[in-house]
Amino acid sequence: MISEKVGTINSDGRILYHDIKSDINLPHFNRSSMDGYAIYANDSNRVSLSTPNCIEIIEEIKMGDVPKHKIISGKTSRIFNGGMLPKGSNAVIMEEDTEELNRNVIEIKKSVSIGENIIYKCEEIKKDVLNMHRVLNKTHRSRIESNKTIEDKPGMSNSN
Repeated sequence: MISEKVGTINSDGRILYHDIKSDINLPHFNRSSMDGYAIYANDSNRVSLSTPNCIEIIEEIKMGDVPKHKIISGKTSRIFNGGMLPKGSNAVIMEEDTEELNRNVIEIKKSVSIGENIIYKCEEIKKDVLNMHRVLNKTHRSRIESNKTIEDKPGMSNSN
């Protein structure tokens, strides 16, 4: 069967010609999708600009750092985009929705939901196989980005 090689960026709507296997999970840990503070989401319940909640900063987590402390109610870790979430945290509040009162305390000025601003383990690439004949879309790109090209069945370049 004849196939056409296309760059991954041009793979939307294409039919996968052969299986592609991923040997890794990405990310391999829960991580922050932005700069902010890793918190226990309940610490932000019922807060607003007029009724903020103060919590203690216990550490700073940069990309590549492994957290040293567990988050409990009333505690937070300053975290940067891509940073590994500390145990106990279940949300990241954006830096813009807080105010640093001093080096050890912030005010939370907005409520956040559980899971907000978190990229969960395996969310980008899951260790498994993308099966042939699958119609590709933009969510598949990160799963095949390590490959230079994919192959498409001629005449099936558009699934619509």
